[in-house]
Amino acid sequence: HYWPAVEAGIQDEFSWQNHVDELAEFIDALDLGPVHLVGHSRGGSVAFNVARQHPHLVESLTLADPGGPLQQPGVREAALPAAALALRTKAVNLIGQGDVEAGLEMFVDSVSLPGAWKKSTSRFRT
Repeated sequence: HYWPAVEAGIQDEFSWQNHVDELAEFIDALDLGPVHLVGHSRGGSVAFNVARQHPHLVESLTLADPGGPLQQPGVREAALPAAALALRTKAVNLIGQGDVEAGLEMFVDSVSLPGAWKKSTSRFRT
């Protein structure tokens, strides 16, 4: 959970690899492994890369609609296309300016289908 980062005490860079490292450290620190790891969306990519990089920590892996780049050793993290970055920047700016509803609608519609936000349940929106 990285939002808002100030309240979460986050100091490191927001990146795929940091999330992979932090999840592996969490499993290891609590001596939980090997675990049954489940990941959805961005978390699916993080979970997948934990399993690739730390197989001793993962007993089984379940991915639901995983998103994100496939990380490969020695290869820079994949960048989103410029149009996607611009849209996400606009969504983040809307949220930062207090127009949370418009920012979330823009983001969800861009990663799902146009109109998905308006069709979503109140529970999902919350």
